[in-house]
This record gives sequence, C-alpha cells and structure tokens, in this order.
Amino acid sequence: MSLSVVSASWLQVGIAAADGDGGFEAPGTSDFYWPVIGGDSSWAITRPMLVMAISVVVLAWFFVTVAGRLTVVPSKRQWMAEQAYGFVRNTIARDVIGAKDFKPYIPLLMTLFTLILFNNVMGVMPFVQFPTMSRIAFPIVLTLIVYVVYHTVAIRRKHGVIGYLKSLVPPGLPLWLRPIMFVLEFITYFFIRPLTLALRLFGNISPAT
Repeated sequence: MSLSVVSASWLQVGIAAADGDGGFEAPGTSDFYWPVIGGDSSWAITRPMLVMAISVVVLAWFFVTVAGRLTVVPSKRQWMAEQAYGFVRNTIARDVIGAKDFKPYIPLLMTLFTLILFNNVMGVMPFVQFPTMSRIAFPIVLTLIVYVVYHTVAIRRKHGVIGYLKSLVPPGLPLWLRPIMFVLEFITYFFIRPLTLALRLFGNISPAT
C-alpha cells in the first residue's frame, strides 16, 4: 500500500470522526491523570509525588549515613559524597558567586544539585523510569525557592531596596538610555529569567523532547 493511500485512509477516518460517524472522543485530562492513591476525592498521591518522596528519603539516608561514618580513607559512598560536594563547592558556588561570599549558599546549592540530578537519573532507572522534572510543577517550585533567596539576599544583605533597583542599570550609560535599560533589566530579573529557567529544566527532561 502506497503512502498516499495510507494518508487518504487516515484522512477519511479523521473526517468521519469529526462528523461523529466514527465515535471519536478527544482525550481529556482524566486520561493522563493516573493517581497511585486517591483521585476520586480532593487529594491524591500521584506517581511524580511518589518518585520525588522516594528520592528525598534516599538522598537524606545517603548523606546522613555518610556524615556519621567519616574516615580518613574514604569508602566508596564517602568518596561519591565528597566528589559531589567538591563539584558544587568549587565549580558552581565559588566560581559563580565568588570566593568571598559563596560558603553560606553551599547547602542550598548542594541540595538542589543532588535532588535534580537524582530525579533525572530516575528517568532511566529500572522499575521507575520516570523523571519527575518532566512535570512542570517541580521546576516551578525549585525556581521559586531560588527566586526568593536570590532577591532576599540582594536586598537584605547587599544593596537594600533602592540600591538593588539602582544596580539593575549598568554604570556609564547615557541618561536617556537608563530608563529603557532599567525596564528591560527589571522585567528580565523579576519575570523572564525565573520563567525561562523553569522551562529549560522542564524541557530538558520532558519525554516529548
């Protein structure tokens, strides 16, 4: 059967379905919502929630047990924990934030890094095979946490409200260009950047990509 015949057949099926002859019913949200527990009431435990909870328990158990048995000659688990910590501390925190101010933010960055990494690995782990970050709610929540911490630190510890708003405009610009740059930077820092970061994390892990 040629490709044109197959296409024509599918076209006829689609037309018949549109006319109501084929009994076609478009899928709704209920067809893709498969709760593990509940679902008929106002609450439910879904598969993404379950995978996220398991990942939190596993990571907490791993780091607590490693921290309680530190040795001079590290075991395999201690070596893995030290490698992850060293990568976050030296490559992410110190290089991005700066050698002077990075230490207070290592716990947050370490938590985000290991949580995102482990949940992404869940996408190829046998018997799980579900990346939780492919559900947009999780990247949004993580983005909101970073969003609040970022602006709180900038306002309370660095610049203050007025100073922070002034820092959005690079020095040395002509007077006529400063209002335009302020509006662009304000929209970028407060709206566009958190949205794009959440969508990038979601898009990289989404099974459709």
